[in-house]
Amino acid sequence: IVKCASMECKAVPRVPIVASGAGCLNASGQLPEPAKRGSLPLFIRWERYSPKYIHNISDVFFVQVGAHCGTNTRRCAVGGDPIWEYATACGWQGVALEPYTPVFERLCKHYWPWPKVRPLRAAASRSTGVGLMQ
Repeated sequence: IVKCASMECKAVPRVPIVASGAGCLNASGQLPEPAKRGSLPLFIRWERYSPKYIHNISDVFFVQVGAHCGTNTRRCAVGGDPIWEYATACGWQGVALEPYTPVFERLCKHYWPWPKVRPLRAAASRSTGVGLMQ
């Protein structure tokens, strides 16, 4: 059971899933296409940016603004999620921001087994201050 209280996920104690990281890429040096039914093909191949920008595909810290519900399915994100498959398979660490409460609650549920990803109910803005999120 996952509940949204203020800006962070609250839930019963989790049993973390530990991604191996080093073994997340196949023999061709790519993350395999998602096998989960309903998953979309990967539209961003982060391993293509390695080693120029990403020195180790298993040691990445990300900030995702507008994380939506956090899975790579059409129901969650029409075009797919560029982070989900890598965060869950390669053990990426990061922060996933989503301001809309009903979607944020799904984000918390989906990332709950991966404690290295921290969902936050927040938005990014060019202005400083506090705003109302409904």
